Amino acid sequence: MKHNHIRQMISAFADGELGENDRQVVVGHMEHCQECRMFHEHIRRTSRVIKEAGDVRLAEGFAYEVLRRARKEQEESRQWLPVEQIARRLVLALAVAVVLFVSLSMVMQPDEPVIMEPYLAGEQADSSIARTLLTKEELSKADILFAAVTRK
Repeated sequence: MKHNHIRQMISAFADGELGENDRQVVVGHMEHCQECRMFHEHIRRTSRVIKEAGDVRLAEGFAYEVLRRARKEQEESRQWLPVEQIARRLVLALAVAVVLFVSLSMVMQPDEPVIMEPYLAGEQADSSIARTLLTKEELSKADILFAAVTRK
């Protein structure tokens, strides 16, 4: 038998929940398995400690005090609810304003085009490809080379 299955049976054995056949299987296994005997002893000690700790008596007004504190915390959280809602709306409004501002600034101020012709060492441009408009940031050696090669 696998140890996981036996350990489940040992737990039930310690609680007195096994039938006679299963009880004999567990006892027979524990006679030959030191590890399972130690597991059974550990469960018995743990069960005894839990039973001894179960005799704790709570103060007479304990339940009332717990309810009172829970209601107090709930009331305090309700007081801050309008402030939280205003803060969330403000953050959302600011985010929308930033997105709109950035979008409008991109539409209203497009990059100034640069004509490639001056980059071709003063040669006259015969084709429309050489006069392709590019932004300053996009101009690269490959662009200049392409314009020079495709020139008629």
